[in-house]
Amino acid sequence: VAADAPAAGTDITNQLTNVTVGIDSGTTVYPHQAGYVKLNYGFSVPNSAVKGDTFKITVPKELNLNGVTSTAKVPPIMAGDQVLANGVIDSDGNVIYTFTDYVNTKDDVKATLTMPAYIDPENVKKTGNVTLATGIGSTTANKTVLVDYEKYGKFYNLSIKGTIDQIDKTNNTYRQTIYVNPSGDNVIAPVLTGNLKPNTDSNALIDQQDTSIKVYKVDNAADLSESYFVNPENFEDVTNSVNITFPNPNQYKVEFNTPDDQITTPYIVVVNGHIDPNSKGDLVLRSTLYGYNSNIIWRSMSWDNEVAFNNGSGSGDGIDKPVVPEQPDE
Repeated sequence: VAADAPAAGTDITNQLTNVTVGIDSGTTVYPHQAGYVKLNYGFSVPNSAVKGDTFKITVPKELNLNGVTSTAKVPPIMAGDQVLANGVIDSDGNVIYTFTDYVNTKDDVKATLTMPAYIDPENVKKTGNVTLATGIGSTTANKTVLVDYEKYGKFYNLSIKGTIDQIDKTNNTYRQTIYVNPSGDNVIAPVLTGNLKPNTDSNALIDQQDTSIKVYKVDNAADLSESYFVNPENFEDVTNSVNITFPNPNQYKVEFNTPDDQITTPYIVVVNGHIDPNSKGDLVLRSTLYGYNSNIIWRSMSWDNEVAFNNGSGSGDGIDKPVVPEQPDE
């Protein structure tokens, strides 16, 4: 949770010496395949530093420090088993570290820090080159990376892609955003189903009590962000005109109920769901679009989303996979 920097103490950012800053990543970052960058820092602390003094790390708006987790935390800087400094994220997304009393009794303190950082879907909405810059005081590092959100899955006239874009391990909730028909094709009698991926120990709970679904109509496919950042105010909420049911255990079904029983523009389906806190499994979901084409051939196309929890820390990795299921005989 964003917090403002503590008022006490002195900002000694510009008094740190031997400052090193680095951005570690490949030339391409795939956010929807758990891609991230590592921010690396090193510095020496002046002997005059005292408890309560602070320093600031600037983080570019193109990055955030929480990824899919709902709250961002930064690691304490450790000196052996003792805490040298504790960090908070300020309202601008930068990091403010506050030194502990460790610095009161030690001279020649040196520190290093590595933080994972994730492409921010609100500030980087499209695939393309992005220049990232981070720094401590006047020492900065810049790196240009290709952010590749990768295209949706497509099978004949059916297209779909989903992403799990938020997880709250405290409240055991998740949010999944699904683009239905992002290609803007003509799909007759379209039906979307969402369920646990077969043959997995998925920890999702899908039922009327635990699952809330919103559906938005998109007039123009060009209005879809490739990052899957969605501002609901920009789209028509058609939740009350579609038919949402839970026909089987751990399954929901959306029938789009258009006047001519076909769709020709994209829809966004936002699922706010719950995780079983007693499950040892990962969050693994399968979304499937069914429909006919103009030749009245019925097909289906699926997309799997998976988030693996790391050591119960609340951090998550997302892995997105398109799946073409076995098709009925034509």
